[in-house]
Amino acid sequence: MDLVMDKDIVQLRSELRDIKAEFSEKISRLEHKISTLSETDICANPDDAWQKPSPQPEQDNIAVSLPKNRETKKQTLSFDFLSFLRPLFAILFDWFHPVTNVIDSYKRKGQLPLLILTLVGIALVLSGFGYLMQWLIASLGTGGKSLLMGGAAIFVISLGFIIRKRTQFDEFANTIIALGLLIGFSTIYFAGSVYQLFSSSIVLGCYLFIPFVSHVLAYHLNTKVLTTVGLVGFTLMPMLSGGVFFDPTFFLLSLLALNISSLWLASRMLISWLPLVCLVFSVIAIEYAILNYQTMPSSLLINSFYWVFSGAWLITAVKHQQVTDKQVHLLLAIIAANITLLLQSDMFSDLELTLCLSLNAFLFGSIALFNKPKLNETIRLLVWLTSAVWLALAIIAWFDAQYWGIAWGIEGILFLVIGSRFTSISLLRAGQALTTLGITTCLIALAPYFPLPAIQSISGWLLIVIVAALLGVWLRLQINAKSWSDHFSVRFLLPALQILEAIWLVSIALAVMELFLGKWYGAFVIPLQFCLLWRSRHCAHSWLDGLAVLITFYPLAIIQLSILEVDSFRFTLLPDYGKAAVISLFAQLWLWSEFYRRYEPKHKFKPLSEHVRIVFYALLPVCWLSSAFRHLQNDIFTILWVSPLLALFLSHKIKNRWLDIEAKALLILSAITGVLLIEEQTIVYGSIGIIGLMSGYFIGYRYFAKRNQHATRSFILGCSLVSLSFVVSIFIGELTQSFWIGFNLFTLCWLLAFYGLNTFHQLKKHQNMICVFLCLILISTWGLLLLDHHYVSVLILILVTLIASYQKHFKDTLFGQLGKSHNKLVLNTLLSISYCCLAIGLPFSNSHFLIAPLFVAHGITLLFMIERSTINIRYSFACIFIGITKIALLDAKTELIWQKFVLFMGVGVVLLVSAFVYQKLQPVEVD
Repeated sequence: MDLVMDKDIVQLRSELRDIKAEFSEKISRLEHKISTLSETDICANPDDAWQKPSPQPEQDNIAVSLPKNRETKKQTLSFDFLSFLRPLFAILFDWFHPVTNVIDSYKRKGQLPLLILTLVGIALVLSGFGYLMQWLIASLGTGGKSLLMGGAAIFVISLGFIIRKRTQFDEFANTIIALGLLIGFSTIYFAGSVYQLFSSSIVLGCYLFIPFVSHVLAYHLNTKVLTTVGLVGFTLMPMLSGGVFFDPTFFLLSLLALNISSLWLASRMLISWLPLVCLVFSVIAIEYAILNYQTMPSSLLINSFYWVFSGAWLITAVKHQQVTDKQVHLLLAIIAANITLLLQSDMFSDLELTLCLSLNAFLFGSIALFNKPKLNETIRLLVWLTSAVWLALAIIAWFDAQYWGIAWGIEGILFLVIGSRFTSISLLRAGQALTTLGITTCLIALAPYFPLPAIQSISGWLLIVIVAALLGVWLRLQINAKSWSDHFSVRFLLPALQILEAIWLVSIALAVMELFLGKWYGAFVIPLQFCLLWRSRHCAHSWLDGLAVLITFYPLAIIQLSILEVDSFRFTLLPDYGKAAVISLFAQLWLWSEFYRRYEPKHKFKPLSEHVRIVFYALLPVCWLSSAFRHLQNDIFTILWVSPLLALFLSHKIKNRWLDIEAKALLILSAITGVLLIEEQTIVYGSIGIIGLMSGYFIGYRYFAKRNQHATRSFILGCSLVSLSFVVSIFIGELTQSFWIGFNLFTLCWLLAFYGLNTFHQLKKHQNMICVFLCLILISTWGLLLLDHHYVSVLILILVTLIASYQKHFKDTLFGQLGKSHNKLVLNTLLSISYCCLAIGLPFSNSHFLIAPLFVAHGITLLFMIERSTINIRYSFACIFIGITKIALLDAKTELIWQKFVLFMGVGVVLLVSAFVYQKLQPVEVD
């Protein structure tokens, strides 16, 4: 049993070895086949083609990563330098894509070191061959040297053929053949350019013969390396030799024929990268011919290269009915190269150049129009766009050389349109670069003449309009590409374009306004600011709001000019345009904030605009005062009430704390000014001013401050009490030429306010102020009584009012609070001081003798009239004691006996009678 199992195990292992060997052999054959195919045709298969543009952008150029909040309203400026440069470098790397393909192929096969050694060997062989020719110079003649070099070239080429036929080293053999062709170029160079054995036409013919030989060999040997050797040698050898003795027309015609041959090979051998290589070296050769030859090549000859390349591109596109991304790059490169070369022609305004460009437009337009069945939608779109570009360039070429910047701009717009069509980031980036170059060129041409005389000429307006159109079209295309564009375009370029477009249009508008309106343009910038703010609202860009604010400096500049012109800051002396600029600037303060209040309530400039709005409202009550004062001078008292009344009205409507403070400040200032000016007013102007003040205070108190804070209403009332009491009393006093009447009227005003404390609740908030003023009036009256006894009328008014208000609110006032529960004694004290001052001020001699009897009478009266409390009794006896003391110490010194008799006898009798009557009364309980 065990032997059987061992045999089965051995058999299974044998079968497993056979299967492994079979699979290993198949894998080896497949690897060998892949290696062989890679050797014979590195890039035989064309790129994946497509009929319609992909909805996603190309991913091999740049990784597009847009943040999730990309569609938010507010945009911020952020610059990613790497994301900007990466697509531009990607375009350059696409041109060297064939070289990278070759390197990658050798790397996959593990033969990259062999490639490097081969290239180094070729360079060393060529260098050694050159040193050999230098060594043989002394021993051989020029003919022998050339014959030797030619023989060496033929020998190397033959050696390459032998290696190709008898070995499997095809690539090495192709390299040897290419080396022989390069030696052939060197032979012609030494024979023709160095030793000058042949004429220039024969040398150029030999240079042309070698590329055609390389094309024949490349076609028959089915190798792509040889297709470029001849083209590179024919293009570079005249440059390396430094010779300019070739006829430029014959040289370029030869190059054109060589390009036709190369493009035919590219079509037959399916070499997708060869047209781009031909284009690059053709541009190099034409550029060399333009810069080094005295005879400038014809624009028709330069343009013929475009016909050849664009014709080959169109044939390939129609043949495959498919357009790849690389083919679009090639078409745009052809157009850009032709424009670049034509820019250096000396026939900018020549009819030949215009006809040449018009012919380009006509040919492409005819192809798009009459070949609809053969062209699909994508190809027809590209052809139509190309025709439109050439038509625009033809129109530009008709004018002047300075308009060639427009050509770059139109080319950039073409790139942008095609990039948007195919959602290609690299095309979009190329269009951005070209359009930027075009706009910059136009601005450089326009800068020395802007704004004048550019806006006075057709050529200047053409550049101005073209720059605006390029910015506008670029911006709209960028907006359309926003959904798939890269981070740089969305976050930096798009906001920058919005700002630049607005700046340019505003600059144009301001220049035109200055031209046609002169210095009046400062008064008409408001519509321009509104347009900027409206534009900012749609694109959600705060930089445009800042630009609208900057335009405010234009009216300021005009105001400054007008001030310098008249050498005065007075508004009435300014010229009319200066006045209009002041009014415009003043209106902008309100309009700016009103725009945000109505249309952008959540804008980040909204708080700032509200502050500006408050400044506008704050200026309204005071902006006219200086002018009014200069015109009316002292008579400004008649309209002084208008300023605080207007401030109260604005404070009531706007409900702002700062306006409320301004209204209060103006009330105080108007009150002080009114007091200072009322003395100089006539009866008419004074009456008008007083009525105006009363009306202003009444309206402000009754209406404007009705719904405002209580503090404002109370402040108006207090300010009116102070100002009107002073103004009315001073005015009446001046009219009657009597200070006594004015003072009595002033006292009466405050006594009425004091008496009305219990009636008007608003007056209670000014209770302390009213009491303080009455105290000051009372103290002043005491002083005046010492000079004039007529002021006793003021004392009578005050004392009567205080006594009359005793039962109502006296105890709640400052006077009542001084005595607390014994506030009646406060009144008695005021009365005592008053009759003392009156007795002193009476106009007869020895009137002071009345003080002692008055004190005694006052004390006796208090004993019988007020409550019999301890403090009241003490106060009464204090009055009596003061009177007796004065009699004993002062009045007894009089020299007249009868005065002493009357004084002592009268006071004594009164005291005795009083004591008797007091004892007859029932005793009272003393606290």
